[in-house]
Amino acid sequence: MGSFMQSCSNEPFENDGNNQQLDNANQKAPKQIESLNLSKTDQLKVDFGRAFAQALKESPELRQFIKQEALKQFNKDYDVLYNLVKHKPVSGKPSTRQKNGSVNSLDGLMQNYFEEKGTLDDIQSQLPLLTVFVPKLPENSFSAESWDPNDPSQIPVVGVSR
Repeated sequence: MGSFMQSCSNEPFENDGNNQQLDNANQKAPKQIESLNLSKTDQLKVDFGRAFAQALKESPELRQFIKQEALKQFNKDYDVLYNLVKHKPVSGKPSTRQKNGSVNSLDGLMQNYFEEKGTLDDIQSQLPLLTVFVPKLPENSFSAESWDPNDPSQIPVVGVSR
């Protein structure tokens, strides 16, 4: 099981094959985060993290897209700079407007996961260096190279760093 960053839970995480611990960690994280007194910037990171986690969970195409972009190693690490890829199509097809008004770009997909319409715009303007990091974990337990985006047991946990 992979992780983009550390979980918000202090409990150790192990892949038990049915993602029960993942579900438990994701249910606990919002309560822990909401109890913190966060700056506006940190709150935007949390908002993005929540939306991104849900999008990753629901979209194998997004997982494949993030893997492909991470493998490019634009900075010699498995980072994906959001603002560099936000207009790229997630599905591999040219960007087109969908029936619901969204575009099949990363930005268009992510818009669907925010409750308030302007939140993603705020995130992009306030966090121009927003980066998704795909780690290489010890003992080759997870990496961008070994990640199978179509395997439901390999849906990464999303964390936010300050």
